[in-house]
Amino acid sequence: MYGNTLKEIRQGKRMTQKEVCENIVTLSYYCRIEREIGIWPILFFYALVMRFC
Repeated sequence: MYGNTLKEIRQGKRMTQKEVCENIVTLSYYCRIEREIGIWPILFFYALVMRFC
């Protein structure tokens, strides 16, 4: 649900997964979130919003 939206936003901004998750979470954890396997901690969500704005 949210993982696909996150992926679309990331791709629209022409960012790699590594760029998005840098200094927030590990790349493997971020990949799991995009595939909707992981759980989103609130601080992770806040950090992503700040990175995309």
